[in-house]
Amino acid sequence: MRILVFNPMGSILRYQLIDMPEAKVLAAGACYRIGHSHSCLKYVKTGYSPVILEKDIYYYDTAISEIIKVLTDRETGVVQDISMIDMIACRAVYAGENFGNAVLMDDNSFGEIKEYIENDLFNRESDLVLIEEVRRLLPSASVTAVFDMSYQGERLNYITITDKTYKDLYADRNEESTYGTTHKWAVRRTADLTGKPYRQSKLVSCCLGAQPSIFASDNGKQVLIPDKSYVFDRYMTGNHITNKNQNLFVCPKVDGAYSVNSRFSGNINKHIGILTALMDGIDAIVFTGNDDEKAAGIRYDILRNMEYLGVNIDWQENRPSNNERILNRPDSRVKVLVIPANDELAIAKEAYILKQPVSML
Repeated sequence: MRILVFNPMGSILRYQLIDMPEAKVLAAGACYRIGHSHSCLKYVKTGYSPVILEKDIYYYDTAISEIIKVLTDRETGVVQDISMIDMIACRAVYAGENFGNAVLMDDNSFGEIKEYIENDLFNRESDLVLIEEVRRLLPSASVTAVFDMSYQGERLNYITITDKTYKDLYADRNEESTYGTTHKWAVRRTADLTGKPYRQSKLVSCCLGAQPSIFASDNGKQVLIPDKSYVFDRYMTGNHITNKNQNLFVCPKVDGAYSVNSRFSGNINKHIGILTALMDGIDAIVFTGNDDEKAAGIRYDILRNMEYLGVNIDWQENRPSNNERILNRPDSRVKVLVIPANDELAIAKEAYILKQPVSML
């Protein structure tokens, strides 16, 4: 089954054409600066060099049309026509408890989702526009919405570490990325790599993306955190963390002075400790999102003082890489893993599962 995934991220629309269930990526890329000058389309056919095309892309409809053109191009495309794409999966934020992780789009489901998104404080109107344009431009296609913030039928709850105020988070909700899909992927891949089902594990997922966040799963159920939206100002001299109720938490000094990296990683370290206490123990810590030199340094700062939890790290493994890997030594009581984000594949898997008979799952 060929699934075309659309993953909107503000003025960027990422896409991948994935052959399931083999999870083979046929082509991938993104439209950048949608709605702005100097917009462009990146197209990468698997096994070939990337192609950058300068385009005037002011709305999602143009972006979708240009993506379909490169995918079906006679010389450089990967399918002959749009009919060879079996499903289109669009990432959305959340549509209430009536929907699970994903839903096939028809007029009824679209109407319910539209009503919910238009009235939900932290949903993104751009997600609705994307689904609407896909259905309009490709009326014969099977379209699925995959919900980023849905976890076992509940709204996914995670701690956000950001330098924005609560008011700014609301104002910028159409430009902000959410990381529910990233956390869910990390939790499930951790179960695959450790051989222990996530419904029988106590896990903490740390996403070190542009807007870092922390999520915890206790035997398949998310750990609910009363005040989940924290604001962390990494650059303010006062060095404080505030939540939406303006409570103040002071971070410890390092060598008599505040350290940007130390207080940032110290905040993550603190919340891992809180979540571990709430779950009465922990089986694994997984790091996801970006995996570069900066991420490796942050992981070091977080993990170097966690022996009290039974964490024993093989520091040779803590290096930038695009590969999934285990950081802990064999005698470590707590598993520590790095799972690079792969949101498009996670979305494709949710959409693929939706189309399978129950007997095959």
